[in-house]
Amino acid sequence: MSNGPVGSSIYHYTTLDALKSIVENRSIRLTDYRFLNDPQEVTYCMKYIKELLQTYDDSNPTIANIKRMVFNLEQGLFDYTIMFKDARGNTSFAKIQNVNGHIYILSLTHNNDQLAMWDRYGKDGCRLSLNDLKLFEHLAVRAVRKNHFMANAVQVINNPVIYNDDFNSIKSSIEFLAKYPDDLNLPQNVLQLFLLHKDKAYEDEKEFRIVIGFPDSMLDSNVRKVFTAKNDIIKPQLELTNIPIEEILEDVLISPYNTSDRAIVSVQEFLEFNLHKKIPVHKSQIKIRNI
Repeated sequence: MSNGPVGSSIYHYTTLDALKSIVENRSIRLTDYRFLNDPQEVTYCMKYIKELLQTYDDSNPTIANIKRMVFNLEQGLFDYTIMFKDARGNTSFAKIQNVNGHIYILSLTHNNDQLAMWDRYGKDGCRLSLNDLKLFEHLAVRAVRKNHFMANAVQVINNPVIYNDDFNSIKSSIEFLAKYPDDLNLPQNVLQLFLLHKDKAYEDEKEFRIVIGFPDSMLDSNVRKVFTAKNDIIKPQLELTNIPIEEILEDVLISPYNTSDRAIVSVQEFLEFNLHKKIPVHKSQIKIRNI
């Protein structure tokens, strides 16, 4: 697992309906990376990486592996490192193989109260303040079940998004990886390269992502695949259940576009009734001009 900031607040802009669902169902959903709100988030690196890889010789085993992994990602597969142990429990050898599963993303931000974020992601909704350490720990515990025979296949990453105005850093990363053909962390490194880069035009979002690669064979009542209709598509999502929301949710900010004088008290009452805890609820400090 990658290291992210710990013990601090991280934010998520969403709708009041989504907040209601999170609290009542004690669950958090991550979206299949292919169906994020902005499809260009997916294609930003993919097209360049594929074109760049064509310039390299397949005789380099790492380059050949990266090409295969990128192809698998497009087909709804992802790769992981499987360890084989001897009778004493020591790793005898390891290999990289693919699994039927999908990659899911939860988008967060370090922006506490920003107009651009309200406009893009929570205009009529709210901003949730979450404890990043507890959030990641609970999601990881639900996803990674150490006693499951497929536990090694689960990929979990938590990292800030890297914003680029060119692709030099991606090229440098691929050239660095190509030097280490026996690197067993290659599947996770490829995922980070592919899913943690974004156009510099969105740098003001200060996005932080939790990424989970989850095998279909491990889906059950605690980690479910669900579908949500939005606009012109039906989005596949990974729902992790039995999450102690009261331990993660720190406060709620109501959108500056919400003009109801009952919004704060309604959310306060809802949270206290369902979580048996007083969660601070405030109105955004941003002033919206009436035109």
